Amino acid sequence: MPPHSGRNSEPTEGRLQPKSDDLTARELGMPDNPTYEELRRRVEELEQALLEKRARGTAQPSKESSDKPLSGRMDAVFILDDGTPPRIVDCNPAAESMFGYSRDEILNKTTEGLHIDRTAFEGFQKRLHPEIRGQGFIHLDDLRMKRRDGTFFSTEHDVAPLLNKRGERTGWVSVIRNITHLKEVEATMLESVERYRLLAENVSDVIFTRDMNLRFTYISPSVEKLTGYTVEEAMALTMEESYTPQSIQLAVQAFSEELAMEKEPRSDPSRVRTMEMEGYRKDGSTMWTEAKMSFLRDPDGRAVGILGVSRDITERKQAERAMILSEERYRSLVEDMPALVCRFLPDGTLTFVNNSYCDYFGRKREDLIGRNFFQFIPAEERREVKDGFASPTKENPVVAYEHQVIGPDGIKRWQHRIDRALFDEAGDLKEYQCLGLDVTEGKQAEEALRESEKRYRQLFNHAPAGIYEVDFLKQRFVTVNDVMCKYAGYTEKEFLSMAPEDFLSHEGKIHYAQRVRKIMAGEDVPEAVEYEIMTKKGRKLWVAVNSNPVCENGKVKGATVVVHDITGRRKTEQMLRQSEERLRSLPAELIKAQERERRRISRELHDELGQSMAILMHRVRSIEKTLHPIQPQTENDIGGAVELIEEVIEKVRKISRDLHPALLDDLGFSPALRYLAENLTEECRISVSLDISDIDALISKEAARNIYRICQEALTNVMKHAGANHVRIKTRKENGSLSLFVEDNGKGFDPLEAGTRAGVQKGLGLTVMRERAYLIGGTLEISSRPEGGGTRISLTIPLEDSGAK
Repeated sequence: MPPHSGRNSEPTEGRLQPKSDDLTARELGMPDNPTYEELRRRVEELEQALLEKRARGTAQPSKESSDKPLSGRMDAVFILDDGTPPRIVDCNPAAESMFGYSRDEILNKTTEGLHIDRTAFEGFQKRLHPEIRGQGFIHLDDLRMKRRDGTFFSTEHDVAPLLNKRGERTGWVSVIRNITHLKEVEATMLESVERYRLLAENVSDVIFTRDMNLRFTYISPSVEKLTGYTVEEAMALTMEESYTPQSIQLAVQAFSEELAMEKEPRSDPSRVRTMEMEGYRKDGSTMWTEAKMSFLRDPDGRAVGILGVSRDITERKQAERAMILSEERYRSLVEDMPALVCRFLPDGTLTFVNNSYCDYFGRKREDLIGRNFFQFIPAEERREVKDGFASPTKENPVVAYEHQVIGPDGIKRWQHRIDRALFDEAGDLKEYQCLGLDVTEGKQAEEALRESEKRYRQLFNHAPAGIYEVDFLKQRFVTVNDVMCKYAGYTEKEFLSMAPEDFLSHEGKIHYAQRVRKIMAGEDVPEAVEYEIMTKKGRKLWVAVNSNPVCENGKVKGATVVVHDITGRRKTEQMLRQSEERLRSLPAELIKAQERERRRISRELHDELGQSMAILMHRVRSIEKTLHPIQPQTENDIGGAVELIEEVIEKVRKISRDLHPALLDDLGFSPALRYLAENLTEECRISVSLDISDIDALISKEAARNIYRICQEALTNVMKHAGANHVRIKTRKENGSLSLFVEDNGKGFDPLEAGTRAGVQKGLGLTVMRERAYLIGGTLEISSRPEGGGTRISLTIPLEDSGAK
């Protein structure tokens, strides 16, 4: 017979009525003096009747409870006599299994040994008879009991009397169900709800809802981190105050399309729309966000609002733009790039693929060239991808998107593509140039996050990432999943016995300690951080860690951490940096080689050709002296020849000086620059004002040579393109840096448009100037407007670093 837990078990509304619903032996067909065997045979009928009576006031009995025979039930059933206290006269096998006693061990004994202590046993005995008189049975939702091995567990109880035909009680029947698992599930659910609440409040993405008039109805606190606006300020913003006109137009168009789809009977009600929009921060700067949105629906399925999740992709957009520019500048490195690069005609015929492309699709280059690009795209996505390729224009030739491809093993993988349409001079589309990155893992991670609320426990144990929870106060791990154990090479038991510092390198320990102190102090720390850890076998592993604090009583207790192995990405980044350095060294070496060749040609012109021309002039004059007495009429012809030779000598000297200004080596930067300015004024009638100081003592000869070449190229551009009549050159030394400015009052130009020109239209002047600036550790900025605002070129180099590279 079950003990009393101390929990309130008073009858509630809907329970059985007293007395009138008592079960009697007559109802069960029992004799006046039933034997224990007869009681046992009829106990199933008694329990079924009891459950049916309870169902009239509470919940219907489960089929599991009502269909199983006594010997096959999962619930423990005890039959007790009418003694004080009652003794056990029989039980089913489930009772033996649940409590750990054999049937023979508990027969003719009271239930005191099944209670947690004697106090609970006596308390239950005191309330047994009053509650039976009041409602005909006892039902306890949560009662702690004790097994033979001394462990406690939670149970649910039903107790009813056994009556003979005269209505006299002859014993008791007690049905006990183990609800330990249900209690654990309940506790787990409460813990999960709390974690999801913390996740919603601390997630870096912005979660929002809008009504059908596109007004905010909710926005998460993370909006302040993203835009600088508080929640109240963001809620009050209009679309015009939040986004650029182009993004608003895009959003309105997408909203109209979605409303039109709502009218289609076969439209997917759970569809998600992804948009990239440019918006404003509170400080006036712009940012790019990616928003994934779907409709909120009422019980009838009608759209009543919009649910969205927005994240900052400004860095990604900047990276995309930089990638597009670098593709043109560094095309010689395409073959060695880890990204997939290809070119194909408008009909999809491949004309070029790089090594990574061949490796990715498992085919040789000759097998891919001439094939149709679209055959690697799943049939259901081909139309959408083709429409995407048709969207670029000559003014906006670049498009970025994601789609699936079919790998060599037949498995679909995701690619993020940045494609550029190439047009000929007539404006006709010639070819597409595509750059692809495998983002399958990122797509899988996004999908896992969308399913996390439903499958938290499954994700924890089987997610493609390490997950653990750490207690900052005890400096011990609380939980850890299999993936994290696999990363570190330890078993779960070993992992939970260790401290976080046991895995970290020396620098990692210092960083971790500082981070924990800041978190415990309530200071803001980046959500993501990278550490180098040591595995059990001593292998170094780079991991990216994203953590969310776990609080208790309003104070940070620990953190839940998601870990990704980024060792491969680190190696890739290192390879990219090395590749970039190799790429950077190429133009530097070319410039140095160019200078060496200029010096050689200048020397050849000055020493060889100049000397030869001087000898030629001497010989012509000798001929003049010889022929003059004999043929006086040749004097004018020979004199003209001498003048022509002198003019050629002067031109050779000028070309020699332009190729390699000896004045720069002999007298220094300032005199050489003055001479360059005087030549511009003399040859082109362009006045030049100089405000320069003697800087030769501050910079190396190589730096002076490169600065001179930048000035020379700038003045050449003024002479060829600017249409200016005045140029100003000045130098300034401040804050440990040297600055050079070249300004003209010409017609100006668009630097961005000039940088994106293709082929021979682009020219190399600005590119060479930038490379020379990079070569001496400086930065070059060009500001100009095509409306006639002139052009300003600014070169800044650190004095302590000039010429060092």
